[in-house]
Amino acid sequence: KRMRPAIVLLFARSLDEILHGGANADASGSGTGSRSLTSVERQNRLALNKESVDSVFFKKQLKLAEITEMIHVASVLHDDVIDVADTRRGIASVNAAFGNQVAVLAGDFLLARASMALARLRNCDVVETLSTVIEHLVCGEILQMHHAARDSQTSPESLMHAYMRKTYFKTASLIAHSSKACVMLLENQEANVSEAQNSSSSGNALLSIDREYYRKLVKGAYSYGEKIGMAFQ
Repeated sequence: KRMRPAIVLLFARSLDEILHGGANADASGSGTGSRSLTSVERQNRLALNKESVDSVFFKKQLKLAEITEMIHVASVLHDDVIDVADTRRGIASVNAAFGNQVAVLAGDFLLARASMALARLRNCDVVETLSTVIEHLVCGEILQMHHAARDSQTSPESLMHAYMRKTYFKTASLIAHSSKACVMLLENQEANVSEAQNSSSSGNALLSIDREYYRKLVKGAYSYGEKIGMAFQ
């Protein structure tokens, strides 16, 4: 499906619009940023080499999308072993085709490669954010096993609460935190874009956004990803 990396890349494109005025509203000086642009600033934004900006701006977001999918696939490989699944979406599961040991090691390998790629982003906050997802995947699997072993005395309300928690841990957390991380990379990306463009001090100002607006973007990205994940499941 590759829905998870697609969401990350859509966020990256939206941030690209915010950074250098690709959106029509920003170009007119009435966008959602912290202030309206002057006519000179609007002209400078349009004069930026968009191909160069894109190549720098999307590099880490693209890597983040790859990491997100690797974590997801690793969790699927491990889930099929735990669930003793013979098929995955109509075809033989890895554990059924190659055995449990290969399936577990394949999942571990993907998590290892994802961790290496994550470290190469050189952003400690993003590393912490995505590492939380791996913890949540384990918690969700344990909750699912506990849910399967419930007794007949468990109330429907308790069952629903446990189901919602399990759904967040196993599905929504990855989408929410990867969306959030895409925005968190924005700070480093601004410096990278400025360096690539060899821009002047006025150019750097154009690529910056208000801190409060940045925090709203981070919070909004997480909330959006969480709701998409819960609804998807």
